[in-house]
Amino acid sequence: MRLTYLLFQSQPAQQATLKQWLNVSTPTARNIVRSILKEKSPIHSHELFEKTQEVTLDPKVMQQRKEIYERLLRRQEQRPPPNPLHPIRSLRYLKTVVLPDLVERGEAEKIVNRRDPTPEELDLIKHTKPLTLRQRKMRGAIGPGKQPPLYVNKQVQEWLWNITEQGQDTPPERELSDLRFGLLYDKDKLLLQVNVGILDWEETTNSPTDSSHTVDIPKELKDAIRKFRFARRNSGSAAMIIKVNKKDLIMEEVEQFDSISLEDLAEELPENSPRYILFSYELNHPDGRKSFPLVLINWAPTTSETGLLTLHASAYIDFQTASDVSKVIEIRDGADSLTKTAIDAKLLSK
Repeated sequence: MRLTYLLFQSQPAQQATLKQWLNVSTPTARNIVRSILKEKSPIHSHELFEKTQEVTLDPKVMQQRKEIYERLLRRQEQRPPPNPLHPIRSLRYLKTVVLPDLVERGEAEKIVNRRDPTPEELDLIKHTKPLTLRQRKMRGAIGPGKQPPLYVNKQVQEWLWNITEQGQDTPPERELSDLRFGLLYDKDKLLLQVNVGILDWEETTNSPTDSSHTVDIPKELKDAIRKFRFARRNSGSAAMIIKVNKKDLIMEEVEQFDSISLEDLAEELPENSPRYILFSYELNHPDGRKSFPLVLINWAPTTSETGLLTLHASAYIDFQTASDVSKVIEIRDGADSLTKTAIDAKLLSK
């Protein structure tokens, strides 16, 4: 799957310029759709979109969004979306991005509804329903200039969106700014998080710089990281694996290993899900010395789910700061890249 992220200019946020349309589901968009589904469900996608457009944002929020989108709107050669400043800018964005994300989270579902057609629909069906294979054969048998009888279904089939029990119980999400989605993306590498751009303004903040974290790092995890960092080791390598909880937007410790080889560590890591690994590595120097440097392994397989990989990448800088590790090894090609040769080359290079 091709990944599409945001590109911004440098700070300050008010001068940030969006380089391409947002192609991920934002918490603001999900909150709007979720609230409508709670009020009326099931609902047709067109009616759902119309209701989303009735939701208005704070004027300050709209002004921030306008400043970011201005140049993009001028640069676009194609026709802009119906409502480019709205969190749900178009029906297509709603149907292809936001709703599928809610389905993936288990908060919404697409159901089929069969009902009797109205007189207007019945008349429309009679005049527009395409011929079936049997009818085309009948037409050939009857000859030109004569129409075979049209077969009309007794019921109309329509697809509707319905909220699930999990969606009913899901509270409104904290609205994230693009401080949390702003990623520089170059070819096949997520390069850097940049703190610019405001699309989803947090109501509790007065400044863009007040909301600078994508994913929360609980105090318990910070304490565990600190304990792991300062543990004394005389032999072997140790590892601490951390993941991002996409639903709760927090980091969680997966497992710790007091003594583990690189080969065994690679087997413990998922093939299609990103992880942060703090790795206390037993390094043998050419002069015979032995040390135990702490390394951050950024395990980010390209086959990972797009939304989770986005969150993982956007929270990467925060995790590196919290763990206070300067030596980083990027692994994007799976276990084949996690080798002793690769780590030794990284740590022994001047």
